[in-house]
Amino acid sequence: MYQADKHTRWLAWFVNAALLVISGALVSCSKGDPSKLGGTISIEELRSMKESPMMAEMVKAGKLPPLGERLPWEPLVVKPYGQAGVHGGAWHFDVTTRRDVNLVYHIATPSFFRWATDGYHFEPYLCKDYSISNDGRIWTIKLRKGVRWSDGHLFTTEDVRFWYEDDALNKDINPLPKEELQIDGQLGKIEIVDEYTFRVVFPSSYKAFYQKMTSIVLFYVPSHYLKQFHIKYADSVKLERLLKKSGIRKWSELYKRTERWYLGYLDPDIPTLRPWVLSRESSSPNIYEFVRNPYYWAVDTDGKQLPYIDRIVVHVTSNEQVLTMKTIAGDFDFQWGRLEFRDFPLLKENAARRGYQLLTWPQDRGSDLALYIDFNCTHSRVGPLLRDVRFRIALSLAINRDELNLLFYRNAGVPRQATAAESTPFFVPECARAYAQYDVRRANALLDEIGLTRRDKDGFRLDHEGNPIQLLIETVTAGNTLDILETTGEYWQAIGIKAEVRVVEGSLMTERTRSAEVMIQARPMGSFAPPVLDFNSNYVAPLFGMWNNTRGKRGEEPTAEFKKLISLSDRRKNCSVEEEVELFKQIYKLYADNVWMIGLVGEIPALLAKKNYFMNVPDKCLYSYARGRRLGLVLAEQFWIDPSKKNRP
Repeated sequence: MYQADKHTRWLAWFVNAALLVISGALVSCSKGDPSKLGGTISIEELRSMKESPMMAEMVKAGKLPPLGERLPWEPLVVKPYGQAGVHGGAWHFDVTTRRDVNLVYHIATPSFFRWATDGYHFEPYLCKDYSISNDGRIWTIKLRKGVRWSDGHLFTTEDVRFWYEDDALNKDINPLPKEELQIDGQLGKIEIVDEYTFRVVFPSSYKAFYQKMTSIVLFYVPSHYLKQFHIKYADSVKLERLLKKSGIRKWSELYKRTERWYLGYLDPDIPTLRPWVLSRESSSPNIYEFVRNPYYWAVDTDGKQLPYIDRIVVHVTSNEQVLTMKTIAGDFDFQWGRLEFRDFPLLKENAARRGYQLLTWPQDRGSDLALYIDFNCTHSRVGPLLRDVRFRIALSLAINRDELNLLFYRNAGVPRQATAAESTPFFVPECARAYAQYDVRRANALLDEIGLTRRDKDGFRLDHEGNPIQLLIETVTAGNTLDILETTGEYWQAIGIKAEVRVVEGSLMTERTRSAEVMIQARPMGSFAPPVLDFNSNYVAPLFGMWNNTRGKRGEEPTAEFKKLISLSDRRKNCSVEEEVELFKQIYKLYADNVWMIGLVGEIPALLAKKNYFMNVPDKCLYSYARGRRLGLVLAEQFWIDPSKKNRP
């Protein structure tokens, strides 16, 4: 229990020493806020307004058309979680790297479909309606009429047509066919029916296409903006000028960069359909501001344009300790992500005094950290051991999950195997228990059965050639993850196995994974995407994946068990939401029987903190990256700030 207590004592000292400083010196989300709700407008007046006072002022000044001309004819109607809110205010939260600023990008991804709040069924979002042909080949999508981009241009099927014909099918931009339009290696096509209707037609049944339509793959771009970068549409003189200014030689590279900036929310000039737009105004290089989209296409049940909140302000702090300190000090509005359960006692202790509420949302993580064992590992001595199921079972049995849960999660999780979380419909109790007991005696017996009976003078086992068995666990994250993995390595010493833990840069990890150089890698394990379904990016059998992708031209032919997995994965492409449940259960049964992954502790709730004036945040909601990018299931557009509570002494 040393690691957790040491961290807690250090953080408590740090907080007590700095609490007064941070509440006065750091950027405060409760003082000096230029868009603070209320002002000269009463709460009653705010409740009666259909648009934000910020927008009303711009309309009055002639900078924006009236609300009736900005809203679509068929807007998305959102029923607020708690109650209808009022417009205005700023939502402040912290991240630890500039890369994490794109969390705003995940708050509300304008995909055609969205996952329902159960994270299981899907429903129309940007589109108004859809239909599927009886044979499952044709998806017909109807757009909401009158939706506009953030610059006021209409959003129509021209934006879909341009993405398909001039982007997806353009070999200069995309040398390889778009994966999201393929079924069994064959490419589907998009047909435009009219200004607000299009069809996606596949050569064979593709009932699971909804999985693509709910993802960050949007199937459209702001064509009116991107055409200036496309050689087919751009004025040649102007395009040459843009290339010279950017320092990029090829038009296709400039186009791809601009598209990446659009998708990544990185350029305030690029139109968007998101609730908030990146602002050019910022008081610091470590502060990113997003302002409301005046043309956002959703309203609440009272007809008020969403979002309620005018601005999002993201603060980039130096590290997780500072982020936690600021949260404990109450210097935020709604903090989501980057809060660790090891800090729960201090966060809880200061909640009432600092006016915030701690929320614990269920996650879909079957294991907060799972060990992915590379069945194809090319290491001459360790590879054969990793392919022996008895060796994998022994590694799993030697882990004291109860102690890990106590040390690093304060008993907030469930010691279990790497399988679907209980909060999902794919959960099978036997899979969660499979080889997850702490049984060093049985683990040792299995290793002896393999023939690893010889040991060196320090008690570590020798392989069949007389060399010490040395495992390497690799991860792309440090911090708490590193402590957990090092403790796991210590457990394996009790069965005579050495293990080293190494932090690896992300792109290097990808390269090593694809070439099967990794022995074991550690990463979170979500329930909605069992590994090895997409063999382009799997962690347990990359060479089998290569064989499957290239139809046997490269890689290694899979074993019988992995061929079963491939078959189940292929069937998933053409199943309904209900049929997917049974498929997932079979897939997780294969994983449990073969121990291709080793789980540690799962069912760890996500820790979030919200100020008492930050409204319409549910006490419980599924927190899933795969389904909703964490906050997407609750529709952040309907969050609001109650001025009567925020401004209360």
